[in-house]
Amino acid sequence: SKQSNNTSGTTGVKFETKVIAGKAYTSWVACWKTLDGKSHTKNFSINRYGEVESKEMAVNYRNKMIEELNVCGAEYAESHGTEK
Repeated sequence: SKQSNNTSGTTGVKFETKVIAGKAYTSWVACWKTLDGKSHTKNFSINRYGEVESKEMAVNYRNKMIEELNVCGAEYAESHGTEK
C-alpha cells in the first residue's frame, strides 16, 4: 500500500523542491528500484512543463519503468501501491 506521507496519490511519485544557488526548483519525481535493488529517479520540472503535465509525465514514466522491470521478471503486482 501507499506510504502514509504520499503526497502524489501514486506510489513511486513524489513532489520535490531543491534550492540551488538561491533559486527554488520544483519537480515531480518518478522513483523505482531495478532488479539489483538500486534506487533510481527521474525528475520532471514544474518550471518547464507545468504542475499537471510534469506530474502526469512522472506517473507515466514510473509506470513504464515498472512494466519494463516486470518483463525482466521483477513481478511488481498489479495492486502495487494501491489502497488495501
